[in-house]
Amino acid sequence: MEGSLTPDRAVVGFIGLGVMGGSMARNLHRAGYKLHVYNRSRAKAEEMVRLGSDERTRAVMAQSNATFGLPALTLRALAGH
Repeated sequence: MEGSLTPDRAVVGFIGLGVMGGSMARNLHRAGYKLHVYNRSRAKAEEMVRLGSDERTRAVMAQSNATFGLPALTLRALAGH
């Protein structure tokens, strides 16, 4: 299908590799997608790099066909403090 984000045509960006983001990124990797990843704490990004992803800066959005952002928000941030 023209314009589809298939594994052979798409680069998917992931910002935030916590429990949800990391699981989603690993599943997309297993499905054959090329990933650009960024995480505030480098250790979580390194796991994805070992699997074959490219670690990027926050400019990951401009370097990907589709980008998912799953930042961790603390309860204080949600409460506006």
